[in-house]
Amino acid sequence: MIRTLILISPVYVAFFWMLVLVLHSKKSNGPKVFLGEFMLVAFLLYLSHFFFFNHEFRIYLFFDPLYTATSLAVYPMYYIYVRLLTRDRTFSFMLHFRYLLIPVFFYLLSIAGYLSLNEPKRFEYVARVLTGYDSPQGEFMVPYIIYLAGRIVFIIQVIVYMALVNRLLRKYRIRIGNYYSDLRGRSLRWVSVMNILYFIASVSSIALAIFGREEFLDNNVKLLFPSIVFSSLLFIIGYLGYRQKTPEPERKETKIADTEMSEDAKVNLEDRLRHLFETDRVYLVKDLKITDVCNRLGTNRTYVSNIINKRFKMNFVSFVNQYRFRHAKNLLDSDPSTTVEELTEKSGFGSVNSVYRSFQVYERISLTRYRKMLESQSRGVKR
Repeated sequence: MIRTLILISPVYVAFFWMLVLVLHSKKSNGPKVFLGEFMLVAFLLYLSHFFFFNHEFRIYLFFDPLYTATSLAVYPMYYIYVRLLTRDRTFSFMLHFRYLLIPVFFYLLSIAGYLSLNEPKRFEYVARVLTGYDSPQGEFMVPYIIYLAGRIVFIIQVIVYMALVNRLLRKYRIRIGNYYSDLRGRSLRWVSVMNILYFIASVSSIALAIFGREEFLDNNVKLLFPSIVFSSLLFIIGYLGYRQKTPEPERKETKIADTEMSEDAKVNLEDRLRHLFETDRVYLVKDLKITDVCNRLGTNRTYVSNIINKRFKMNFVSFVNQYRFRHAKNLLDSDPSTTVEELTEKSGFGSVNSVYRSFQVYERISLTRYRKMLESQSRGVKR
């Protein structure tokens, strides 16, 4: 009974989120639909685990090639999911299927390995060799070598795909920081949290691959830890993925010839950019985007980005928010009783949290402390 509860937990969680995500997701939301498909793969993987660790070897016989494929598919699918969130938006067979070639290859390879055995030998292979009771030899060597190769590839995949996901997120943050002035709902911080949890699960997965499932076969205590880890991870991924809103895609700007600028042209563009912010105060526009700035200047996004990145040594969001901070600070200096909501509304910030954060970044003290300093100075003047 205890073993069944331990083993059924990740199966149930994956099945629950598969239904929720597939049935309640709009087809236009590519990442959310694909996450439902990811949960289907996870469901089949842990259902295979369930039969194996419950000693249902005759049923598991039909699941073992599927187990090999699904275990090798979860990390590539997680990577594809993050790609859909950060750059690709919709799943493309031509673009994304290449990441699933290895799982498909090993699925076919595992089937070939089983076909090399007759039916009684297949059962003996699963019940005796895969459980660690007998050492592989003779005709069992072919399917066992395929099994070992799959484990080695799995460990490599964990390392490679976790690195690829981190690189995707890093590039995404750089890109949106150079496009939007308000990162609310676009920063995908929850994916970073999910990534940490996925790393913890990766350690458990690697341990399972190194020591082999036979190490956990008759030990409920050892089974409990990976079950809790995988169930928790699947639930959090499902919950966060269900609540996620696909970030708004970056708008394409009007195409302008992208030629090298002369130094005089760069100085001119820099002066016009300063004028746009310091005189026209374009930073007061909420949710200002770099394309909005380009349209006002009648120039190319690449040129504006290069000026901000190289001349001012910052990205677009920092460039805009420094002006918003100065505006908010001037308002507060003029009237220390100005509420944070008023500062947010009058300075172009997207949220009160952005105002609080800007004081911490640019003034090196909290907004509350800065306000108290002003009030203290005001009392001193009155005396």
